[in-house]
Amino acid sequence: MTPEANVILDVGGDDKGARVLGCLCTRLKNLNYKMHLVVNPYRPETSTAEGITQLKESIEKMSGLSFNSIFYNPNFTYTTRFEDVKNAVEQYSQLFDDPLNQLAVEQRLINENPKYFKELEKHGVQVLSIHRAMKNPWEN
Repeated sequence: MTPEANVILDVGGDDKGARVLGCLCTRLKNLNYKMHLVVNPYRPETSTAEGITQLKESIEKMSGLSFNSIFYNPNFTYTTRFEDVKNAVEQYSQLFDDPLNQLAVEQRLINENPKYFKELEKHGVQVLSIHRAMKNPWEN
């Protein structure tokens, strides 16, 4: 890793991934690293503020690194509907005192209702458009 490189590591959200980060801790601290926690509120372990906080603190403790931000990524993989995202965004304000800052959403959902996402951006939410490239084993 060089200081000029942009490297994205998706190490999952468990102790195994945190151990990998722990092995890289010293090198990463010497670089201008940014670490983002990606949270899906539709997963049981991250469906509450307590669950998200516990996951965040656990990974930080095991890795020796600190998160810079949280990306909210409400989804049910390929079956996610716009309403699922909208409901999760509304629920966020009930879970946290801080406003939602970053939202990762599939581009197809943004295309369905661009006005809604533009409005979120006007209120300071960074909307990250994502495209799923991974396929399930039964898909061609």
